[in-house]
Amino acid sequence: MVKIALLMSSLVAANKPIFKAVMENDADKIKELIASGQDINERMPGNLQSPLMASCLGGNLDAAKALLELGADVTVPEMDGYTPMHGAGFQGRAEIVKALLDHGVPVSGTEHNDGYTPFHRACWGTDDRHAETVQAFLDAGVDPNLPAAGVGNPSFKDG
Repeated sequence: MVKIALLMSSLVAANKPIFKAVMENDADKIKELIASGQDINERMPGNLQSPLMASCLGGNLDAAKALLELGADVTVPEMDGYTPMHGAGFQGRAEIVKALLDHGVPVSGTEHNDGYTPFHRACWGTDDRHAETVQAFLDAGVDPNLPAAGVGNPSFKDG
């Protein structure tokens, strides 16, 4: 069922020029679209992802940087309330985390309704890219013992 939802989301995105440019990691096309009046914070029907969120989840660094430079709202959540920083952390996108941090996205105060931060989500990943993402957060000053609101310290699970 999740695969069907992702496929449908991709098909919808492919029909929207801004999302197509994001999926293709085409910074020049993104700049052209925004200059012509395209809404930089347009939300995708269904999952409510913004172009910035889509670029963070997809690992499209050039697209993310272009959107940030053009003033994309870094606080626009998708349907479950996750922000682009949550998406970048969860997907292990270290370079995108760094780009978000360079544009002033705070490393603290970004808790989701469930109490977990983007740092916690990066810690849960098992790929090498997640280790790089955790390091990016630590380099930015995140406390490795940061508790999740109402949960304790879930950064490093036992066993």
